[in-house]
Amino acid sequence: MQPTSGNVDWRQVLHLLETVGTVVTQPNGKLRVTLGTETEVITPPRHKDVDTQLLVDLRRMLSDAGFRPEEPSTGT
Repeated sequence: MQPTSGNVDWRQVLHLLETVGTVVTQPNGKLRVTLGTETEVITPPRHKDVDTQLLVDLRRMLSDAGFRPEEPSTGT
């Protein structure tokens, strides 16, 4: 697994989630995010950057939904 970055902008993450899945804002301010067959309720961060645990959770959701980074080619 790749290390997490300390400065991933929440607006960019939200845009990605809206592009590849379904995001519904609940009355309590939390977001119901559906990627593939998996749905999670997440709390948007208070600051502009996403914390490490949310990144880990989102990576798992994206991976389970079939969104995986391409493997680098070996050039052989």
